[in-house]
Amino acid sequence: MTTKRNKAAIGAVFCLALAVTACTGENGAESEGSRQTIQKPDKTITVVETPEPKAGPIEVANIKNVEGMGQGFLNEDAVIVMRQNPDVKPIQVEGTTQPPNNLYAYDLQSNTAKALKPDSENQNFAVLSPDGKHLFYKVNYEEDAHGFILNLETKRAVPTGDSLIDYADAQWLDNSTVMFRTMEGKLVTSDLEGKTKVLFEGPKEGRIVSAAKTAEGLYYVANEKLYFLPDGAADPSVVAESAESVVPSPDGKQLAVVKKATETTRTLFITDTKGNELLKLGTATQVFGVSWSPDSAKIVYNLMSENGGDGGIIVADAVTGETTGLSVDVQNAASTLRWSPSGKKILVTTFKELGFVSYVITLK
Repeated sequence: MTTKRNKAAIGAVFCLALAVTACTGENGAESEGSRQTIQKPDKTITVVETPEPKAGPIEVANIKNVEGMGQGFLNEDAVIVMRQNPDVKPIQVEGTTQPPNNLYAYDLQSNTAKALKPDSENQNFAVLSPDGKHLFYKVNYEEDAHGFILNLETKRAVPTGDSLIDYADAQWLDNSTVMFRTMEGKLVTSDLEGKTKVLFEGPKEGRIVSAAKTAEGLYYVANEKLYFLPDGAADPSVVAESAESVVPSPDGKQLAVVKKATETTRTLFITDTKGNELLKLGTATQVFGVSWSPDSAKIVYNLMSENGGDGGIIVADAVTGETTGLSVDVQNAASTLRWSPSGKKILVTTFKELGFVSYVITLK
């Protein structure tokens, strides 16, 4: 039987999914396995040059089950998972007493787990810094959440201000600065000591539903439009219409944009940084969990469809658009998918009757 806590957990996953989500473009042209530069009377579309793929078709080597809600890779041989901690004082949740959810480091070789910061609090939605030394995470008190940064060596955690934080993923801008979104809709940064400042107050109208910072500026989605605000500029420009989420590639040369195709379907596109569509990857009722591989060569996402349509975890070649479905039962997977540092493993989380289960998928 599903407990109140489990229902709340499911809701949290889908809140996160909605926060990070939701042919030829009108200004672009498709070519099989290549890019083109299109000349028009009023402009020239310069297409980003991307190296040809070195690997063949994507294949799965093995799949490993891990108990708990996957948060990301700690390193190539360990993942961060959220699971109940029976070794600390129980907490009160919706009138019941139960063990809190803590963040654990799970060793994929020894199959052992160790709490990163054991405490009587619900910890979740963790994001590791690029150098692997600090972990941004959220602590929930019923429906409210506050941010913290954990030094993984000293185990010292500092709060990132007093602002309530929503379920959207945070983003490390460098090894010492993390960006997150508040419940007020502001984009805020914090340093390792918890000193915060407002990076962006938010749009004049509407609310940000997806945001990402690059070296050149800020991309954000509001009012079903994708905007770009260059660093130092006062006003943003519209990059794409009917947008629901945006995820820039690690090299900053391309964007993964989920667009509303119809009232009941969403489509994932790869575009250039100006929003020109380069590849159309998939259409379904919802597109969740979009994530680029570390080398920007591949992209993984989850298609969820009603009435037997396309669905499942898909890995696509970001150059050719060739897609491969991964054979893993993740009907309720909605959180962001995660790549290992090498780009050879993918972490997927789903919710089953007894709780969260994660899968570490190793690619050949």
